[in-house]
Amino acid sequence: MNKKAASVIMITFEILVVLLVVYMTVSIGKAYGESDQVTKINAAEELRMMIDTLVAVPGDAIVSYPQEVSKFSFILTRGSISVFKKGEEENVWIVTTFFLPENYDAQGTVLEANYVCLEKLNKKIILKKCMEVADNKVPPQLGSPDDTGIYTYDAGVLATPLYYRYQDKSWEWSPDKSYWMSVNTMVVTGGKFDKQKPAQENIKLIRYLQKYNPPIENE
Repeated sequence: MNKKAASVIMITFEILVVLLVVYMTVSIGKAYGESDQVTKINAAEELRMMIDTLVAVPGDAIVSYPQEVSKFSFILTRGSISVFKKGEEENVWIVTTFFLPENYDAQGTVLEANYVCLEKLNKKIILKKCMEVADNKVPPQLGSPDDTGIYTYDAGVLATPLYYRYQDKSWEWSPDKSYWMSVNTMVVTGGKFDKQKPAQENIKLIRYLQKYNPPIENE
């Protein structure tokens, strides 16, 4: 093989390598962008279904979207839910429409919050940032305990209520007040809920109690 032919082969090989690198870079960037779009589509559709569920439930209620969404912002109006990233052009926003019964209203704007909640008050659906608590404090959503020291937390219409108690300087949880689990586990052991996992909102609460183990006064 002469030097000229070898040089052409090397140049061709280098061009192919460069093209491959460019292709991989573009593909990764495209996949990342498409991943964000898919996440926005899923969030908008799931929030729409949560709104439909809240409308169908009698009385007031509050539910939280289970996924962490700090990368995104949300706008809720009476007929649509928009999901977007800060600085995006509106033509890449994801907008999902829905219909509310007569006399119902919906509103709310949340910008880059860790978690978002939907609350039904009378005939109004409100989108808002979920309440966050300071470290080492009992989460306010637990409310007040009953006479036996047991807290009840209802994570919403799509979840089974769980019970919590502060026992021997650590927290426990239970789906039925009979079988109690340490906050170091996320799976029920025993009873009719055996081997089941709590809803995502309860899992977040259990992990918080596990991480910070907030004490109860007078314990």
